[in-house]
Amino acid sequence: GHLPGRLIDALASAHAQPITVVRGPDAPPIDASEIAVIEHATPLSEARALRLATLDGPLVIARAELALAPHVLPALAATPGELVALIDGNNLATARFAGLVRASAIGAGWLRAALDAGADGSLHALLTRIAAAGHPVCVLHLGGGWTDDA
Repeated sequence: GHLPGRLIDALASAHAQPITVVRGPDAPPIDASEIAVIEHATPLSEARALRLATLDGPLVIARAELALAPHVLPALAATPGELVALIDGNNLATARFAGLVRASAIGAGWLRAALDAGADGSLHALLTRIAAAGHPVCVLHLGGGWTDDA
């Protein structure tokens, strides 16, 4: 996927600062002076990429290929919970995970603990593991209209 400038702009306008990008070997160059870029020479799972970033909350985790509609980040910010995931469906375990998560400082701690315990693979699998450990992972279900394909 690509890291669209629109995603960086959307995160910045939603005051999700600082922005850190973990960039794998096949990703295009990042042209934004206000963000930190962590270069990695080999392909990474999402969990391994998260291990390279500083997971101090509050924070937002977004897949690079996301093209979000303007209302999504404010809706994510307004959804109560320590860990909130945007999904396309009604249930975290069975829904299509949209690749966007907001974590408070407490939720970021749950992410770090799961990673420290050896969790690997996708961010969706990581969230499912956190939920299975008894931590509430809240979901934001927007149905259609959460992407910005313009």
